[in-house]
Amino acid sequence: MSRPFHFFSPARLCYRNAQMRSRRAGLFRAWMKNIAALLVGIVLLVLLESLLALLGVPSLSQEDPFVGFAGKSPLFVRDDNVENLFHLNPDKAAYFNQQQFEMPKKKGAFRILVMGGSTTYGRPYLGKTAFGAWLEKLLERYVPGLDVEVINAGGISYASYRLKRLLPELLNYDPDLVVIYAGHNEFLEKRTFDPLIREPEGKRRLRGILHHSRLYSELYRTITKLRHHKGGGGRTVLGEDVEAVLEQVGGPELYHRDSRFREGVIRQYRFTLGDMARMINRRKVPLILCTLPVNLSGVSPFKSEHRAGLRKEEWQQWQAAFEDGEQKFLAGDLTGALNSYRQAERIDDQFAELSYRIGKIYLRRKRFQKAYEEFDRARQNDIVPLRALDEFNVIIRQLAGDRKIPLADIETFFRRISPGGIPGNNLFADHVHPTLEGQQILAWVVLNAATDAGLVPLSAEQWQGSMVDARAYLSSELAKIPERYRARGLWGVGRLYYWAGKYPEAERVLKLAWKTVRDEAEIPKQLGSLALWRGAGLEAMQYFVQAEQLDSGDPWIRFGRVQALLMQESGRKALALLDETTWPDGMKMRLDVARCRALFQTGQDRAAKALLNKLQQVETDVPALEKELADLYVLAGRKQEARMHYLKALRLEHHPAPDAELEQWWNDVGIHQLKKNGNP
Repeated sequence: MSRPFHFFSPARLCYRNAQMRSRRAGLFRAWMKNIAALLVGIVLLVLLESLLALLGVPSLSQEDPFVGFAGKSPLFVRDDNVENLFHLNPDKAAYFNQQQFEMPKKKGAFRILVMGGSTTYGRPYLGKTAFGAWLEKLLERYVPGLDVEVINAGGISYASYRLKRLLPELLNYDPDLVVIYAGHNEFLEKRTFDPLIREPEGKRRLRGILHHSRLYSELYRTITKLRHHKGGGGRTVLGEDVEAVLEQVGGPELYHRDSRFREGVIRQYRFTLGDMARMINRRKVPLILCTLPVNLSGVSPFKSEHRAGLRKEEWQQWQAAFEDGEQKFLAGDLTGALNSYRQAERIDDQFAELSYRIGKIYLRRKRFQKAYEEFDRARQNDIVPLRALDEFNVIIRQLAGDRKIPLADIETFFRRISPGGIPGNNLFADHVHPTLEGQQILAWVVLNAATDAGLVPLSAEQWQGSMVDARAYLSSELAKIPERYRARGLWGVGRLYYWAGKYPEAERVLKLAWKTVRDEAEIPKQLGSLALWRGAGLEAMQYFVQAEQLDSGDPWIRFGRVQALLMQESGRKALALLDETTWPDGMKMRLDVARCRALFQTGQDRAAKALLNKLQQVETDVPALEKELADLYVLAGRKQEARMHYLKALRLEHHPAPDAELEQWWNDVGIHQLKKNGNP
């Protein structure tokens, strides 16, 4: 049966067409409204972004995502008396060389900016023998009439992230070339990286895009402040001055193996170095990156730590094998020593000192590749990483290759000229600071890179033709350096080793420095402390007396005398010295510990025990102080407290088998001391 004809009537069709046109028009109007709203939103965002830009609000892309800083002061300030002259900010004098320069710079001057840590500074000497100064001398010698100016922005203990903070200011001083030699100080300061380490790669890329928006940046900052107010986390905020962990009470003891922190440091270094290169490129200034050589064979690790999860029985077996290896090595039995060390290594291969000892054996056998591998493993496992990691040189080379940045490959050059390809004391004054000759070589390699890339007014051919004369010239300049200047450099090495807890090495070089530099109280003060460490009380007293003759106002020298008297069992004299001196408040804990020991030595046991009870209420996380308290409790005949404090010290040190070590200490020291004092 067919449908009624009226279903297809023209009226019906017109109605339906009109309905469809109306619907399409409605959809079009809706789309137009949405597009208009979107355009209005975009215009508002652009206006807000422009307004924030006019107000000087920075985007997060201009900030370091890893660390922030409280306050800011320039590295250089304008001289009040001489127009256009800049000099070092007095607030930065503890970290940077004194220097001055004109701004605008003199017509025709060639200005080089060298940036880095204490090697760039010139340590263990001064800036006048740093590689920047040798670079200046070489260029002026072989480019007649060239006026070379080097701004030495090498900061003692300055890591790359602190240097990056200075870079915008330094680029305003119109450098013609920038040289970066930085990476040995990346582990000196505590930072928190957990949020960034856990972040997925996709989220990190999205965050990188959003951080270019000033509006997003302000919203992010506001939310972050609220989170901080409520106790939430955030990036680390550092102070204006370096806050090195080694300078805190406890020093190297505060360092422990931390793979997450290590990963964060490596990521931060990669980001910072790349960001610095980007900032320099935007200003159209040529850049040279330097790889970082280290002393591998001449310096043992600063701190070793056993692998996590080592059982008591394993530690005892490791200790026995290690001590056996040490005895055989000293007896000249290299094969036996290596076998014992390898036995220990099978139990725990993460103890840095063990790898260093094995490297020494291979070095004696002239198996240089094996020795290099072991020394490098020791460097990589060092718990106090004051030598740049292998990963840092990988980052430097990758960055130079990816962005076509000239590379001064100093690490490779140092290996090439070292015996067996292993850099050691032939080129280094300590763990990372080159000798005077080493600084000259560093300048040589930088100049090679600069001439090859055409970055200086000296062609590669001219430099090649001048090299024979240049070697003779540098040797003659070295011969002019006074003995006192060299001795003060030794003092700098000794100071660093002392600071880092490498006491035998510190004592050796400080004694050499003391032969020449007799007017610095710090040298005999530190030698006195090292004599105390060896248990030589009389020798320590002699050093402290000499130090006090040079600086009678230093309370720590006076306290050294107190400790030397206690070591000689002269408790009565120690008490008198304690009572006649006005001491700073910050020394109270150590003074009370010393007083307690003096009271025991003078037979005033009741007073000593009363003071010890007060000390019990003081919380300390310093292993050395905990061990001192343990000794005092032994003197008091209180076995339980003595063992408790010694065990706490071992746990603070992350000892792998604290219970076994406690028993060994108790059998060697505790029981003997109790019997000596007439206690059961």
